[in-house]
Amino acid sequence: MSEKDDQTPDFLQSFIDSATPPEGMGNRHFKLNWSILLMFVPYVTYGLLFFEIPYLHVGLLIYSFIILLIYIRLVSGFKEFMAYESNPFDFVKVQFINFLNIITCFGLIYYFLHKLDSSSFSLPLDLFDGVYFSLVTVSTLGYGEIHPVSKFAKAIAMFELLVGMWFFISVIPVAVADQAERIRNFRAGRQKMAAALKHAHENGKLKKVDDDA
Repeated sequence: MSEKDDQTPDFLQSFIDSATPPEGMGNRHFKLNWSILLMFVPYVTYGLLFFEIPYLHVGLLIYSFIILLIYIRLVSGFKEFMAYESNPFDFVKVQFINFLNIITCFGLIYYFLHKLDSSSFSLPLDLFDGVYFSLVTVSTLGYGEIHPVSKFAKAIAMFELLVGMWFFISVIPVAVADQAERIRNFRAGRQKMAAALKHAHENGKLKKVDDDA
């Protein structure tokens, strides 16, 4: 372990280890720890501002789209490089974190879109309402109290629904198939071991070991 790793707090190093794939397994394409910084720093800065900056909402709307595309790529990349090599529970956990961030990104997009055009939705949106609408959209609940009005808002909602469908169709089955494959391999290995032990017992090898003990 390097000196830099020694100076890293245990909880932070544990998160980095769980969120970053091993060397040779797509490390170039999957940097979840850095992408989370990209996700939150500008919005925390935005929350601390008490004055208006020209075109700030436009810039953050575009930035939200960029981060959204990054997270969609992370979901695809992590599935591609680690699905059958990592612990399936870790796989689902990291993908779930990615998916929550995608929902948050869409919520931010809805929020900044409303800031730019107040007629985009049926009701005024604050940040919480944007994330709420994003969650009920991607989960196909659609309670109906908030709904898109403008064509641009409708297009974004349609895109989010497609992203959600893609996630549930492509990511969850990979984790299930991976776990099923592990169970099959475990059972096959157990049968081979049982056969080897039976063969050794019939040849007297196990008895010889017991006598030596």
